[in-house]
Amino acid sequence: MGSGNVFSYIGARRELILTIITELTVIFSFISLAIKYRVLRVSEIYSKIAGSPSVTAILAGILLLICAYVEGFRFPFELPEAEVEIAGGTIIEYSGRRLALVKLSILVKQFLLVAFAVNVLEPWSITHSLALGIPIFIVKTFIVYIVYSILDPLFARYRLDMALRTLIFLIFFMILCFILAIVGV
Repeated sequence: MGSGNVFSYIGARRELILTIITELTVIFSFISLAIKYRVLRVSEIYSKIAGSPSVTAILAGILLLICAYVEGFRFPFELPEAEVEIAGGTIIEYSGRRLALVKLSILVKQFLLVAFAVNVLEPWSITHSLALGIPIFIVKTFIVYIVYSILDPLFARYRLDMALRTLIFLIFFMILCFILAIVGV
């Protein structure tokens, strides 16, 4: 935002808006799982979900998958890098290794959210046997990325106001997940 480039400023502002909403949803999904299963360690969350899956865990996993899709800046949420209108946005001033690191950081963030989400939705393979769990984890993650690749060309890029209206539903389901965790469902 401090570069002085107008396109970079607009892209950074859009990225900040999307990130605030999605990170808030991710945080409340983690908090909901911690409240529901009364644990703070991720491995314990997986084992508790494997023992007794719940509506809260399923909703939190779905919310994490949606957040991973949005955080990956895929269509229709490709607002910070909108090539046509703001010429790349936040990445306009990067090239070479620095551009590769920015793109890699986006992909790593998306992969970590997908990894946690698929293990929340199906934790049995990773809690019982690590030798069997790793190939199953790779297959689950591969399936999620295939679904993302199928969804990507189906949408046109949203305008910022349309994206925010869509993400309001995300906030609604985040609050619902939190309330379900407190109630114990």
